[in-house]
Amino acid sequence: MEKADNQSTRLAGLLRDGDADAPRLLFETYHAPLLAYCARMLGDRDEADDATQETFLAALSDISGLRSPGKLREWLFGIARHRVSMKFRARRDGLREPLTEELWHDKTPLTIAEENDTRAHVRSAVAALAPPFREMVILRDYNQFSYAEIAALTGLTEDVVRSRLHRARQALVRKLAPIFDREDTRELRNV
Repeated sequence: MEKADNQSTRLAGLLRDGDADAPRLLFETYHAPLLAYCARMLGDRDEADDATQETFLAALSDISGLRSPGKLREWLFGIARHRVSMKFRARRDGLREPLTEELWHDKTPLTIAEENDTRAHVRSAVAALAPPFREMVILRDYNQFSYAEIAALTGLTEDVVRSRLHRARQALVRKLAPIFDREDTRELRNV
């Protein structure tokens, strides 16, 4: 992780210094994980592309907003998180969705999963989680953010992050259990 922090610090310095190659390096380094995060959160490739591009534009236009150069990745994901939130709000035509304790949003994974592909089942199950729970899985399991980093990024406490992540994982195990055999499900429960 120290190597990644050094790379972030170096890249942030290049961006602040106006290095001509810095935007390209930023894009090459972070485009894939940011696009994956946005796509998994939004469930729509076009919206994810837009949110990712908007993230890079916002970051490049306000590099002074990066307070800690070693936290470049977290800062970018924070911008992306804001863009995703804006896309969700636009979908609701400005109406805010109240945060509920419901884990599943609309459909269950079994009603939307493709029958022949295990990865499609898992992707569908994650996508079916309500956004607050989906975000925990995406940030921790797909992007390897620490609990502390997720707490800082989302403004939640580490205990809330751990609780939501635990609930999301347990819900995923319950929904995916019919798809996997008993042995696989036992392994999943240990996550």
